[in-house]
Amino acid sequence: MAEGDDLYLAPWNEGCIAVYSTDGFEKFAERLAAASPGGADVRTFHRLFYSRAERVVLDRQSRIRIPERLLGQVPENRDVVILGVNDHAEIWARDAWDAYMEKNLSLFDELPPC
Repeated sequence: MAEGDDLYLAPWNEGCIAVYSTDGFEKFAERLAAASPGGADVRTFHRLFYSRAERVVLDRQSRIRIPERLLGQVPENRDVVILGVNDHAEIWARDAWDAYMEKNLSLFDELPPC
């Protein structure tokens, strides 16, 4: 990625922020559009997701600024963990990630891979 490249930040599950490339965001939007809008849970997810999703631009040092409407997910001046997950990256507050790992790591061998 280079200066001026776009990324999309959006709220994600378990209180983290999803980071998508432009192409990845468009593909995810296509999958969302394919979901039946008839269910209240689908409509609610779409509203919550798109109302806070935002395009951000990398600066010269390949940094981004997290929009204010997403800062509640990862409070400012906190340590964060950034991890790649399939088609996107996730930004977690370190304490939230540590708690997630502590709760779920022992379940790893029991989880289905798909």
